Amino acid sequence: MLKRTKHFGVAVAILLLLCGHTLAQLDGDTDLSVRCDRYGFGYEEYQVTTEDGYINTLMRIPYAPDNQGVPNKPPIYLIPDVFLTAEMFTHLGPENSPAFNLASQGFDVWISNQRGTIHSQDHVELDPDDPDSGYWDYDLVSYRQDYMADITAIKDSTGYGTVGVLGFHNGAAALAYAMALEPEYFNENANVGVLMAFVPSYAHSNAPVFGIASYTTGMNNMLASLGVNVMSPAALTFIHRTICVNIPLICSFIDGIWNGEINPFTDTISGIQNRYLLNRDIFPPRLNNHLTQSFASGEVTFYDYGPEENLERYGSEDPPLIPFEDTNNPVAMFMASLDLSYGHEDDEWYADLIGDDLVFYQYYEMSHYGFIIGDTQLYLPDLGEVFAEHAEQRNE
Repeated sequence: MLKRTKHFGVAVAILLLLCGHTLAQLDGDTDLSVRCDRYGFGYEEYQVTTEDGYINTLMRIPYAPDNQGVPNKPPIYLIPDVFLTAEMFTHLGPENSPAFNLASQGFDVWISNQRGTIHSQDHVELDPDDPDSGYWDYDLVSYRQDYMADITAIKDSTGYGTVGVLGFHNGAAALAYAMALEPEYFNENANVGVLMAFVPSYAHSNAPVFGIASYTTGMNNMLASLGVNVMSPAALTFIHRTICVNIPLICSFIDGIWNGEINPFTDTISGIQNRYLLNRDIFPPRLNNHLTQSFASGEVTFYDYGPEENLERYGSEDPPLIPFEDTNNPVAMFMASLDLSYGHEDDEWYADLIGDDLVFYQYYEMSHYGFIIGDTQLYLPDLGEVFAEHAEQRNE
């Protein structure tokens, strides 16, 4: 028995060493400046202050190795998932990563790091480490402040009149909210809004995670009442950053069943590993509540504070719907046919609401996360054409 225990202990020790070695190898790759330097791309970063006081880091890839001296590249602005960072767009190396590929196509690529993410935890007054400061008191509607501040900064820096904008996953949802709620701003300043892996509504979702998540509002409220404004469970972080990085196929298979967003048969191993490594597992309760409210109701609304506070804030006991029909700028939808996280009839629902503003609508044979970690990136030429066409139309 003692001998077996000893052998088991040695095996565990070796496994942990291997995990640490693999983690160390990949961890250096999670920094965008390191990746840009490795592949010969330019890198810059800026601090941008929003109207409501959040100080966010805006990252820029101004050139690719073969176009460093080319002036006046049209600017585009990429928005990651709201829980992730700019590095998300560079998981697949210099040719197949969206950010690097678009820079090679001749665009001046700017990438958001939204409030609360690891690169953007600062504010002119509020302290993210103080549970009573209100720093984490934001939801999906709030992100429009980040986007407008960033787009204005990009215009000021480049001299261009408009910017092409892309949002991914929850970043696409927040961008769709922003375009609907600030139609005048986006009509004047965004030449196209690209919604990639966009989930317009969870009204027809069958993924198990969304059914369960819809019942977590009470837990989130309890945590917030206890002063826990950011939930970052160590166990979940350990699972993602060690176990899933080293056995990505198993974790991605479970994820695929659980939420329908990853497909281990069509997504690359290194992309899956980097996705787990980048997942910081930060869940502000109010933001999480806003997401789970949409899971539970199947509707797309402002934050639901409860009947009494809703009446005070909105003039009705129910939160108002997001007015997607008010969108007033060109919109392109890049969608995944193998995305099992929601019902695709909701795509048609959104397309009908925005009407003639929809200028591009295409499905690609990949998973939800396939746009950033998939084994084929056949959509990238189409994406470049959409950005180029609308940049020419609005900046000539």
